[in-house]
Amino acid sequence: MKKLLLSCMMLLGMTGAAFADEITSYGPDEIKTSIAVGDIFAIYNATEEKFLFGSGAQNLGYDVNTKAFLASNSGWLFKLQEAEGHYLLHLQAPAGGDYNLWGSTEKSYLNSQPADGGCSFILGLEGRYGQDGANLALWDIEAVTGGFKLKNVGTGLYLNSNAPAKFTEEDAVVWTLCTLKEVKVENPIAKGSYDATDAQELDFANFKAIAEGASWNAENMELKGNCGFQWAGDGLDMNQYRYLVLTAANNLCKGGYKAHIKDKNGKEVAGDDYGKDFMNMWFGEWNNHNCMAIDMEQLRINQMFDIHHITELMIEGGDGFTLANAYITNQKPTNDKSWNGEDNGDFSITGVAVDKFGTICLPFQAAIAGAKVYEITGKGSDFISLSEHNGLLAAGKPYFYQTLASNDGGNAPAAVRFYKATAVTLDDPVENNGLIGTFAAIKAPKGDDIRVLSGNKLYTVDVDDYVTVGANKAYIDLTKISATPSRGTVFLGFGDATGIESVKSVESDGAIYNLNGQRLAQPKKGLNIIGGKVIMVK
Repeated sequence: MKKLLLSCMMLLGMTGAAFADEITSYGPDEIKTSIAVGDIFAIYNATEEKFLFGSGAQNLGYDVNTKAFLASNSGWLFKLQEAEGHYLLHLQAPAGGDYNLWGSTEKSYLNSQPADGGCSFILGLEGRYGQDGANLALWDIEAVTGGFKLKNVGTGLYLNSNAPAKFTEEDAVVWTLCTLKEVKVENPIAKGSYDATDAQELDFANFKAIAEGASWNAENMELKGNCGFQWAGDGLDMNQYRYLVLTAANNLCKGGYKAHIKDKNGKEVAGDDYGKDFMNMWFGEWNNHNCMAIDMEQLRINQMFDIHHITELMIEGGDGFTLANAYITNQKPTNDKSWNGEDNGDFSITGVAVDKFGTICLPFQAAIAGAKVYEITGKGSDFISLSEHNGLLAAGKPYFYQTLASNDGGNAPAAVRFYKATAVTLDDPVENNGLIGTFAAIKAPKGDDIRVLSGNKLYTVDVDDYVTVGANKAYIDLTKISATPSRGTVFLGFGDATGIESVKSVESDGAIYNLNGQRLAQPKKGLNIIGGKVIMVK
């Protein structure tokens, strides 16, 4: 019987032409009527014209050949191994030989979850012939008219897709086991120009709950369940922009959240379908995946996705988290992701305590993850007021940021990531209503009107001290602040014996509150909020 020569056949047409408009894919070649230990084959549903394959993640993929056998997928075929009177299906890498998930020395096998689980996947055996239970990686392969049925020993039921083996023999799919041959596919979608030099922010007013039971809080940018953008008519045209980018405001996103993107023709691509870099279509807490960057050219070529008519972008999640930015650009952010590494951003601040303020000034336009952003709106006799800034950070412009806890409520040190949104960089920073930014470390100016931030308080630089303002940070010049405090903002107090931290004001209704927002019958000694202003009572 003819054997599949992986090392030769797999590599044909798979290198070099990453963005060619003629796609090299694979389809069924030799159809097996019997199998033997050591055989290597694709598992194909001829009725649906879909294959099982390793997608580069732990979950098994299941789709048409133009998706299943992309060069970017990590495992395609399966090698039959005998085990205790049953069989193991060991994933084979595209270039030939054993595929070991995430570089592990342990081989990667087809596992079913229990019948009430959500998927089948590729992981090791853990000595039990299955990751999620005994015998869940053991299979019986039954020859029937037209092909084979795959019965899982652990569940006692049959495999029909990348879902768990949970079907009765009567309902079981008859699989075709086969070798592969090259198939050339013409791409009907025109390439974009990708020539815009700016970044265009997506309007969160168009963000909405899409699925039943989902919710979207526009004021706090919080989503639960399946929420996203929907575009009417011909949809969003990404002709001039190559990357669609979202960042998460939380330091971590609880659980995993993947994107689904859909075009006018109903073509839908999800995180696991994206290719070897599929984590770029995910948020997740496992490795600090805070920035989701979708390469539209990769979708156009590998998925034949219509980049000119995008009708929906959905974030699929459950417990919920907070978004920070959503924009389209031609600048790929540094968010390289894998299962065993985190995206570090184009600029990072790590190990910062939760709920602490800092200053940031970058020479490039940036998106943020892991913090809220503020600008100065006014000043009082012993404080400055801040209002939250939404959207991208302008190049060269200084801001305050406030670190956020992880979405699971933990108080671990925060990590704040900044992602470059356009290619343009500035040589010099610009002043932002009294906030003076730096690109290189400097000595802070001295004077009664100069303040530096430390421990959520603002301090005057003593005449005998030299205080360094670090690179990409900022100090405050009170003489340049142009407005009086506005209501509903955050306040930073001047460092003194009161030990004021940051407080949120209440609406200006003439009532009296303490710094915790508790209403008082009359002012107390110390700092009070009266009529929306912070006032010292002695």
